Amino acid sequence: VASTGLLTLYFFVSKIFIIIVIVFCIGATNGLSTIFSHLIDHFIPTLQNTKYNIQKLDLQFTLSDLIGFIPAGILSITWFLTRSTEYAWILQNTMCVGLLLVLQRTIRLTNIKIASILLGTAFFYDIFWVFLSPYFFSSSVMVSVATYQHGGNDRDTLPVVMKIPRLDDVFHSPMILGLGDIALPGLIVSYLLRYDYLNKVGISWNGYFLPALIGYAVGMLLTDINLIIMQHGQPALLFLVPCTLGLTIILAYRRGHLKSLWNGKTGQRHSKSDEFLLG
Repeated sequence: VASTGLLTLYFFVSKIFIIIVIVFCIGATNGLSTIFSHLIDHFIPTLQNTKYNIQKLDLQFTLSDLIGFIPAGILSITWFLTRSTEYAWILQNTMCVGLLLVLQRTIRLTNIKIASILLGTAFFYDIFWVFLSPYFFSSSVMVSVATYQHGGNDRDTLPVVMKIPRLDDVFHSPMILGLGDIALPGLIVSYLLRYDYLNKVGISWNGYFLPALIGYAVGMLLTDINLIIMQHGQPALLFLVPCTLGLTIILAYRRGHLKSLWNGKTGQRHSKSDEFLLG
């Protein structure tokens, strides 16, 4: 499915570009409004008591949802109208963060077995479409899609990446990081945080969350180093998967926890509400 979507973008991106931008705006608005409404609920919980129900649309929401939707919608519309400007990357990154946070909240891994299948597949997927696809197509499919410039405008690109400007580049052309390179490792890192919490370890070297988080940073550093050396787009998951999933499996094996992590079980007794944390 992912390969089909990627090839569709590769061959028809110029024709469906605006559709992708609009879908991104809708998704980002939903994600940011959810975050904003939760913040509002935290500081003014009474707003949850005011509820609205639009029966024709089968839509129910609270006053905090409505208030949170307003800044989210304004932010998305502003980005849509100014996405070709110099500092639009700030708004785009903010919208991407909203999407990623809601993704982490919605999708939860239940064990390392599922993580291994997911990240293992993504590992080879990334390598093939970056390094091997030029042997079958006229260029690297992944790099071509990620760096596509609509109408030749280097600032009007597909909003499927986060942009980080290069300060040492006089043209300030940004480095890019695909959302999948954040979302997929993020799923296992967030799972490990829940696992450590249920095992009463907290955020420490005795757990798995902190080593995996540091491993992610090391993986990103290795990606950047290879990007500079090879002067070619890199499949970030080539480095991120071994530095997060690989490191976790090695640590778990040495500590004797691999079976519990693999099956999604903890060494502690916990309540049904705690079970929810593991998915």
